[in-house]
Amino acid sequence: GSVGTGDSKLFSLFEHFEVRQQLLTRKAIFCLDCDVKKNLVATHPLLRIVRLSKNSANKIADRGVENLLPESAFLNEFYRQKVEALPYGGKKEVVTLDKVRMAAGICLEGGLLYNTRADLLSLFEPVVRSIRQAVT
Repeated sequence: GSVGTGDSKLFSLFEHFEVRQQLLTRKAIFCLDCDVKKNLVATHPLLRIVRLSKNSANKIADRGVENLLPESAFLNEFYRQKVEALPYGGKKEVVTLDKVRMAAGICLEGGLLYNTRADLLSLFEPVVRSIRQAVT
């Protein structure tokens, strides 16, 4: 993942606002992945929590925001391969999803999946509705 991301950073920021509620002058929305086990409870009226639902049909990415995408979105072009050296002269190939490349392929005009983005992103609609509801 990217530097400075992940659950621990999100929880730290949430706790920061819970402890220093005077810093909240606007609504703050915390969007949690479907696999987050921790139960966050907002005690300030400007703090909102939205949870992503689980897409059980996606067997490729069983967690994270990528779980809301259909399996058809996981094209080979969105993966990176690198070879890591192992002790005693061995090597192993590591294949990882390039999330930025995938997002560009879906969201940027001319991207590999740009023309099908409405279908690919359909499971995000409930999340968008929840966020809109939280900010109104």
